Amino acid sequence: MHYELLRRRPAQDALADVSDLARALLLPRKGLCELAENTESHYIEIRIPKRHGGLRRIHAPDPSLKKAQRAVLRLLEDRMVPKSWMHGGVTGRSIVTHAAPHCGRCWVAVLDLADFFPSVRRSRVQAILEAAGFTGDALKVLLALTTLGGALPQGAPTSSHLANLALFPLDRRLRSLARRWGLTYSRYLDDIALSGKRPLRPLKGPLHDAVIREGFRPSPSKTAFMGRHEPQVVTGLLVNDRLRPVKSYRRALVEEVEACRQDGPKVRAALQGISVARYRSRILGRIRHWARFDAEKAERLERRFRHLPRPGAAARETDGREKVGLR
Repeated sequence: MHYELLRRRPAQDALADVSDLARALLLPRKGLCELAENTESHYIEIRIPKRHGGLRRIHAPDPSLKKAQRAVLRLLEDRMVPKSWMHGGVTGRSIVTHAAPHCGRCWVAVLDLADFFPSVRRSRVQAILEAAGFTGDALKVLLALTTLGGALPQGAPTSSHLANLALFPLDRRLRSLARRWGLTYSRYLDDIALSGKRPLRPLKGPLHDAVIREGFRPSPSKTAFMGRHEPQVVTGLLVNDRLRPVKSYRRALVEEVEACRQDGPKVRAALQGISVARYRSRILGRIRHWARFDAEKAERLERRFRHLPRPGAAARETDGREKVGLR
């Protein structure tokens, strides 16, 4: 699968012994083995409704397993180097760095994979770990810590990094196609984007065929080919002329802040099933994401969110969208 091409050079020594692995992770050997022997009991399953129907299964590790997985992640990052076109699960890269290369292009194509994390099977994770230099009992422990039910669990700290590396063989196929067509290629986990000067609809068949050949399934509803005459959207960002969140994101955020001013943060947090602190952090995070593209409007919205009126006073206010400048 060519994962050895991702290994940091010069390559570090192979790790086969669990005691050596524990020292590399800065964790006690006994605790590491106990976690590996009964990993399933350290997860909590959370089901979240998907935007277009169905449920997304999140497996959240408990504190002890999460600590071990974060240590594994640091070790993997020290041994495996993501390529420049990989933007998901990589420190210093984001949906912004993924979308930016496609800004101002004549044609943009996007596609992603169906049920991505569960489709990254244990055998593929094993190939990545072996390429990173893990063998023997150390490999068995790492497989136990990073997989669940024979696949990557969405929610584990290690999963995004491993999922990112897992698609390297698919990258090789798609980058070869992109070179032949003179296209720019980038990927944020399973969100794939290509752009160039030529109409890209004829690539639908070859793109889907490449995905299937690598053992994954394309999501037909999330495959799109966009010209300059229409909104070109890459991971929720418009790339037609300059980067910015799509209008629906901005509108929904303003409406949420206004609802919070009307109902109060306790009510809004309860409706979303989260704590008030988590609610505030979530909204501020979304505002700061907007601020990367339009600092002035985002700053006005943040002031309205931080300075909430007394209960009942919001009903006498004018429309908040006018204050933020969306109207």
